[in-house]
Amino acid sequence: MARFNQGIYNQIIAMGGSAASANNAARAKKPGRAFRRFQAAFVPPQRSAPTPAPPPMPQASQYKAPTSTNATLGALESGVRSPNKKRDKTTLASLRIRPKRKLNQALTAGSQAGTGLNIG
Repeated sequence: MARFNQGIYNQIIAMGGSAASANNAARAKKPGRAFRRFQAAFVPPQRSAPTPAPPPMPQASQYKAPTSTNATLGALESGVRSPNKKRDKTTLASLRIRPKRKLNQALTAGSQAGTGLNIG
């Protein structure tokens, strides 16, 4: 069990520390380390320089009323469908993805000589 270090206890009390913190440091396993930590944490408050004035608040910008999205797009005539224009009907055939057909050259050359299989 750790011993009570009366010298450290007296120093902490002389510095203005509380009896509880002095007692904890004096009973620590390593009282020297506890005293150094107390000294680092117990720095008496120093008078600081007067605080500088806060920076001025930024000026608020003028309020702009929101414009309607449809009116803006209509003015630009991009992306807005005219009511007079008829819409093309969508059919299943128009939605179908048609792959590009490439003829396999090996099969076309092989079809002239019979089959494209090499059995031999």
